[in-house]
Amino acid sequence: MNDFKKIKVFVSQFGHTFALLLSQIIAKFNFIDFSAMKLS
Repeated sequence: MNDFKKIKVFVSQFGHTFALLLSQIIAKFNFIDFSAMKLS
């Protein structure tokens, strides 16, 4: 049970980090699209 708790905490922390990373990547792509639209 203790090991399961550790795994659960690790997964939730990893998920949070992954979500942050993903949102940053999406924001970068959106910024590139926005810049391309402004230029054209």
